[in-house]
Amino acid sequence: MGEIFLEMLQPLWERYPELRPKEMDGIYEVNPQIHEPHFYKPDENT
Repeated sequence: MGEIFLEMLQPLWERYPELRPKEMDGIYEVNPQIHEPHFYKPDENT
């Protein structure tokens, strides 16, 4: 994990700072719905 951060993500964020997520003190906000399964319908499960 550390190798990915140091060799891939850090250089990427230095070149394109707009891609750094908010969790890493950046401005990019990840949409939380992209992690839900496609078949998940929150209205049906309430």
